[in-house]
Parts: sequence; structure tokens; C-alpha cells
Amino acid sequence: MGWDHFTASDGFAIGMIVVIGMSFGVILSLFTSMRRHAKRRDPHVDELLQEIRHQEQQLKHQKPETTEAWEKESDWWKKP
Repeated sequence: MGWDHFTASDGFAIGMIVVIGMSFGVILSLFTSMRRHAKRRDPHVDELLQEIRHQEQQLKHQKPETTEAWEKESDWWKKP
């Protein structure tokens, strides 16, 4: 068997197999990378979460903002 039996359709089929194999390789490398990095937690995330909690607590202790005469209450739709 030599190259004289290799047709254009054979080349196309082999090319598609190579492309599919490379696609699976890319997907596998993405999953591997996600798995490796998912184990580590970014310290900045903890800092941001703590900052958000602190800001929410400060907002709870502040006076509610005064509303204009034309504004409705925030829960107007709940009242019968």
C-alpha cells in the first residue's frame, strides 16, 4: 500500500480526525486548568467580600434617605 491509494476523501477524513482530536485536547486542557485553579481561592475575593459586608452593615445603621413629595414608598405595591 502506497500513496497512490490515498485519495482526496481520505485526506479530508484524516484531516477531520486530526481537527477533532485537537479540539478534544483543547477542551481537556481547559478542564484541567479549571480544576487546578478552582482549588486555590484568591485572597482578594475574601477581602472584597468582607468589604461588601462592612458596607452593608454601615448602610443598615444609616438613616433612610428622605424622599421627595412625588415619590411613592418602596413597598407601595404590597399594600392592599
